[in-house]
Amino acid sequence: MGTDASDMMFRCQKEFGVRLTRADLSELLMKRKVTDPPDGVWTDIQVRDVVKWIENSLKNQEIQYEGDIFSGVQKVLMECLAADETEVVLDAWLVRDLGAE
Repeated sequence: MGTDASDMMFRCQKEFGVRLTRADLSELLMKRKVTDPPDGVWTDIQVRDVVKWIENSLKNQEIQYEGDIFSGVQKVLMECLAADETEVVLDAWLVRDLGAE
């Protein structure tokens, strides 16, 4: 996961008004390192991991987000990955299911 992960991070910052760093993103990817990643990548994360990351970041930065966090993450992923709303579900994997690179 490279360019798509960075794009997702920047779009999440804009959507949620939260500060996210590359170190935060790296930590998320390392914590969720899977034992059977898809060919050509070293890890994969689920949509639920991104939602939890945003929830924790908002809480740590004491930011109130009035909308539904999953819906915001779903919107971001649909935009960055050209995915359909029905594909972006909590259990979807970013690389395996949504085609992130």
